[in-house]
Amino acid sequence: MLLRREGERYREMLNGLISDLNLGDHVKFINHFMEHEELGDYLYMTDIYLSPYPNRDQAVSGTLAFAIGCGRAIVSTPYEYALAMLAEEQRGLIAADATPENIAILLDRVLSNPVLKAHLERKTARLGKTTSWPYVAGQYANLATRIVSKFHIMTEVGSTGPTRVSSLEVRASNIERTSVSARGGMQL
Repeated sequence: MLLRREGERYREMLNGLISDLNLGDHVKFINHFMEHEELGDYLYMTDIYLSPYPNRDQAVSGTLAFAIGCGRAIVSTPYEYALAMLAEEQRGLIAADATPENIAILLDRVLSNPVLKAHLERKTARLGKTTSWPYVAGQYANLATRIVSKFHIMTEVGSTGPTRVSSLEVRASNIERTSVSARGGMQL
């Protein structure tokens, strides 16, 4: 866990580096937590999303997931989540290692090649659509429909005990009473 004062020290070091390299007109820090909408606005404005984790074992990156959802061209260091999301179909460029030199080569490649940039954006946008909540919810709804159409549903009917029915009719008022049993049937 990064302690607050260590994070601030790191940010001060970055500000000093930005000043030393005369990049003040090109780099801006936003010193507050961004809600999803604001983060999305910034991501849509980016030319390239850079995901520079130094540790290959990094399991996940929320902002990388957002950048994919926004269809951005992505350059990343090689960490597990980036490799899983970007390597297939060249959805993004992944540096051989986390050195600044390797990252710079890839950034330059994308910035100097509009065709490559557009290709990466199309690939990430296509992937991003499959990770959006409406798409995922639709996939779950399709799965539930297939399961219901293949199996009988167990329903409690009065005092006669469970009765098999061939279709599921769930009214909104019944949703709170729905649970999945250990036997795989749905109990209403």
